[in-house]
Amino acid sequence: MKIFPLLSLALLCLSCTAQQDALDDGRFFSFDNQSADWIIVNYWAEWCAPCRKEIPELNELNDFQMKDGNVIKVYGVNFDLLGSEDLKRVAEKMNIKFPNFLADPSFMSSSSRPEVLPTTFLFDGSGELIKEFLGPQTKEDLLETISKELDFSS
Repeated sequence: MKIFPLLSLALLCLSCTAQQDALDDGRFFSFDNQSADWIIVNYWAEWCAPCRKEIPELNELNDFQMKDGNVIKVYGVNFDLLGSEDLKRVAEKMNIKFPNFLADPSFMSSSSRPEVLPTTFLFDGSGELIKEFLGPQTKEDLLETISKELDFSS
């Protein structure tokens, strides 16, 4: 009988983590269930002019396949943590083509929330944080950083 409360608590903790990593398209994110070699996580807000400027660059990088076959996946986090319906409406209005987390992702818990927008995090496919970028990024900037990382690891 003592195992039941522990098992219940463990299941509750697992469901909290899964909820935290819920995406606006109904899926749940984990580094184990995706096949990208590079993950870009971008914090953005509707009121942030540099964010709006950066969105088309990030749209181009989502599901992008590099010449060497490496795949890049982009995910967003709305800084204002809008509810699901508002997030969908704003993302559509801003023409955001990549999925967005419904809350701060659990794997970001070791980092503090960004104080500057946009802020972009680059992870390798295993979940290791490679670099944090402050301010707007271009597709070329991000691809150059990834290429340097590939050269460095070779």
